[in-house]
Amino acid sequence: MSTNAIEPLKNPIEERLARARAGGIPPTQMAEEAIALAADLLAAAQRQITPRERASAAQVARMMDDPKGKAMTLAMNDQIFRSDSPRRTINQLGYLVGQFGVPKYLLPWERVALGAGARAGRLLPGVVVPQITNKLRNETAAVLVPGEEAPFRAYLAERRASGTRLNLNRLGEAILGDEEAGQRFAANLELLSRPDIEYISVKI
Repeated sequence: MSTNAIEPLKNPIEERLARARAGGIPPTQMAEEAIALAADLLAAAQRQITPRERASAAQVARMMDDPKGKAMTLAMNDQIFRSDSPRRTINQLGYLVGQFGVPKYLLPWERVALGAGARAGRLLPGVVVPQITNKLRNETAAVLVPGEEAPFRAYLAERRASGTRLNLNRLGEAILGDEEAGQRFAANLELLSRPDIEYISVKI
């Protein structure tokens, strides 16, 4: 009885990276290798994407084709979480809906819910606002990190353990007056002073 050894399948990404680390790529081929590596990484990422992530990506694509909807979404994420007052939050939501309209990229039921929430929230802000903020947090959980210290610290530790490097961008960039500017400056300095944070993004 004869046997044939079967070699394990090799990971093309690991092979390319190992060859690059060993200096086995001629300078004239580096551009081609970089393009091939990017294609391999994209293919690997697409194989691992979940149905929820695919639906989220489709929504982002629709948002990019809806300029007013994109502006509305950015403004909501920048402003809705600022206040602890439900009445002030719902007033701001109503203002944003009046300025930009309900985003067209949302699914039909989401458009109806957002428009109705902006109206009903004026009567029952304590009921409506938590639902809206929870919806926003769930929709943006992949890119928005909780600001509360315990979950924030846990998130940073988890990402560091996985070898992921983060670029943090604090929300609330619309600064009104010197006092808010000073608070923003101090908050950014506090982030940079932490040993578990290495990079932040500051908009001017």
